[in-house]
Amino acid sequence: VVPNSGAAEVGMTAGDQVLSINGASVRPMTLADAIPMIRGPEGSTVTLEILKAGDAKTSVTVVVPRRVIRG
Repeated sequence: VVPNSGAAEVGMTAGDQVLSINGASVRPMTLADAIPMIRGPEGSTVTLEILKAGDAKTSVTVVVPRRVIRG
């Protein structure tokens, strides 16, 4: 999770596991499939279902604002 990113803003941390992107399970996806679904125009949002690191039983849904990430 990049500091000052939309993911950081909604409380995502290293080790969180993404289960779905906008309702689509990531199970059959490759990383190359998932990245374009997560990326999008700045100011739009993406809905992720995640398992928080250390809690393998309870998933949560977060709406992540998309931002330009500069490194």
